[in-house]
Amino acid sequence: MFRSIWLVLVCGVSVFSFLPADSTERGRTFEVDYKANIFRKDGAEFRYVSGELHYFRIPRAYWKDRLRKSRYAGLNAITTYVEWSSHESTPNMYDFTGENDIVHFIRLAQAEGLLVLLRPGPYICAERSLGGLPPWLMTLNPYMRLRTTDASYLHYVERWFKVLFTEISPLLYGNGGPIIMVQVENEYGSYFACDSWYMRWLTDTLKGYVEKNAVLYTTDGAGEGYFKCGPTPGVLATVDFGPSKNNISAYFDPMRRFNKGGPLVNSEFYSGWITHWTENFSTVNTSEFIQSMNQLLKLNVSFNIYLIHGGTNFGFKAGANTDPYRATTTSYDYDAPITEAGDLTAKYYAIRDTLKEFADPYNLDFGETHHKAPTNSTKKKYGRIKLSSIASIFEAPNIWDKGPLYEENPLNFETLGTYTGFVLYETEIPDELPDPPVLSLPKFRDRATVYVDEEPRAILDRMEQISTTPLWTYDGKKLSILVENQAYVNYDSELQGDFKGLLSIPTLGGKQLLGWNMTTISLSDIRLLYDMQPSRVTVEPPAFYEANFYLPGENGSQPADTFLDPSGWGKGIVFLNGFNLGRYWPKAGPQVTLYVPGCYLKAPPGLNKLIVFEQEQIPVNLEMRFLDTPKFKRPSEYYTAFYLKDEQKDHNGSDVPAFVG
Repeated sequence: MFRSIWLVLVCGVSVFSFLPADSTERGRTFEVDYKANIFRKDGAEFRYVSGELHYFRIPRAYWKDRLRKSRYAGLNAITTYVEWSSHESTPNMYDFTGENDIVHFIRLAQAEGLLVLLRPGPYICAERSLGGLPPWLMTLNPYMRLRTTDASYLHYVERWFKVLFTEISPLLYGNGGPIIMVQVENEYGSYFACDSWYMRWLTDTLKGYVEKNAVLYTTDGAGEGYFKCGPTPGVLATVDFGPSKNNISAYFDPMRRFNKGGPLVNSEFYSGWITHWTENFSTVNTSEFIQSMNQLLKLNVSFNIYLIHGGTNFGFKAGANTDPYRATTTSYDYDAPITEAGDLTAKYYAIRDTLKEFADPYNLDFGETHHKAPTNSTKKKYGRIKLSSIASIFEAPNIWDKGPLYEENPLNFETLGTYTGFVLYETEIPDELPDPPVLSLPKFRDRATVYVDEEPRAILDRMEQISTTPLWTYDGKKLSILVENQAYVNYDSELQGDFKGLLSIPTLGGKQLLGWNMTTISLSDIRLLYDMQPSRVTVEPPAFYEANFYLPGENGSQPADTFLDPSGWGKGIVFLNGFNLGRYWPKAGPQVTLYVPGCYLKAPPGLNKLIVFEQEQIPVNLEMRFLDTPKFKRPSEYYTAFYLKDEQKDHNGSDVPAFVG
């Protein structure tokens, strides 16, 4: 029985006020019965079927909708990570408001009849930049060993957890809240450090906050190798794996041996997979997923569908993987049962139909008790908008964070105090050039556009492992290198020390280039561009462009979700009414359109403002379109990152058949 809820309307927004737990809830328990091989909830046998979704990938206005759809699928729990970097983007300054209001998110889940599995990290992976760790950690101590017993790292983790659990502790199941499980770290058995003392320290720290009010657990791959460093004594070890044509019972053998009893748990049962730029859109076959799901249900496994709903990597939060380096797309649709825009798919209904066969006695009531069936929202095709040039990035000092700062040797992003966007490195070209004049960036991250007297000459790219280019200067005097942080690595050993920018001294014809002016351009606040007058002539990239537009419809009518199509543009970032919608890169694909939640648009007669930072190429008409469906493409072959200006070709993918994702 959930606590009484008072519903209050303030400025048209629903605010839930939860009364203190009554006496019947004070004795609530959730625990592991190792002898009976089950979970017990308030003493009774219990099995959860959870779906994972992340509050930080979903507009706050849509949290209730996504949670209700999860419940209607037949789930009795949801799982979410906690992203440290979103809550403490600046050291010792914490944010639990707006899209960071995790308490409100968990309370909404409780109101929808969902239990909660919380994954507080501190490292979460989640295909998020630096695995959810705040990158400022690297500036406080550049030699800090992340995810280990390094004293400086533990200090900041301990400080963060103290703040976090002040918010979270009242929400633990034993305290009357919905949180039944709390994860210790994340897939530590896959990390190269293998520091067992770190996992024990973290376990003891979390036990101090959680006590007996929820169950602690670890998650690792379903193989003996992962269990060497991942699980920790006294904590329920669980595994993760996706659908398989094999008998999946054997996948639980490592946890059976480690736990010596207890329930079987798959903490990440994959409904889809990651998609990186330049790759095909990843999918998981629905029939194979359902076949494996049936096996899990027959084995009495508690499991978490990763993901029930993916959402969007708004802003600069998408992560990257290595071998080779590949950045994750802005869309985190993941081929999940609920799409990026919140629509219910055939996979969703197949899950619901399957769970109906196993509804008793697991409280899978499909959300039908109090709610009608959810429906897909209307998407609108708002048509074309024409943009105007504002200014070249070389001529927009009011968007620069600071600089130019002069140093003999170039400095990385982190030393310069920036963790997103770009750094512009500039130096003078020597009068006498060697033959051939080859520019080399021995070590840089992640993507560098080379200019001579502000004219583009080449692109060097970590993804394609291209770090040199001939540099015919044509008597040029100024060398500019605009370096982009495409994303911090979120997994594996390169998580450690993934510094950005020029990490060594560039050479020209083998000779070091010294004396650099460095300007940081994090794009953390683009509102200063609002005061700039549009240029009377078209400005070539890298530059800013804007469009002011009104939506059609009656005054005050709720804007619909839509998708922004930047086909014909090169690579860039879109800001809508000051909000960073994320990166677009139709040349690379597979994602073409950007998801635009209607809640971020201004209703008629409000004026909407779109600002685009384009890095590489613009169409002649300077137009973008709002579509009513998303668009992806199948990359045939990734274009080479290197080009000379007079050899550029159009790689906007217009000749590649599109498909709806």
